[in-house]
Amino acid sequence: MTAQDLIQERPVTSEKGTRATDDVCETLGEGRYRIDDRDVTLPVVVRSCAMLLNAFLVDAKAAQRLIDPTGFTVHQAMPGKGFFQLMMRTVSSSWAVGAPHNVYK
Repeated sequence: MTAQDLIQERPVTSEKGTRATDDVCETLGEGRYRIDDRDVTLPVVVRSCAMLLNAFLVDAKAAQRLIDPTGFTVHQAMPGKGFFQLMMRTVSSSWAVGAPHNVYK
């Protein structure tokens, strides 16, 4: 398995059909993007958010012990290391995406 295999994106189906990120996102210039036919210029302020995702590189054996009861297996991104992903759901928030120094409000 190659690094490219690890990050291969699977298309998502919606009311607009089956598409991948590269089908709906385009870089227009420094800090400027077109996403799903909408122009976005950074920084932007997100007033509400449904999900936040953090990923951590962790010891694969320790992670496997943690999830053993589930029947799932840890995929090793590199020898002895796996990704731990933490997802949180929020009702509302306000933070600037792309702001200097990645300061979120």
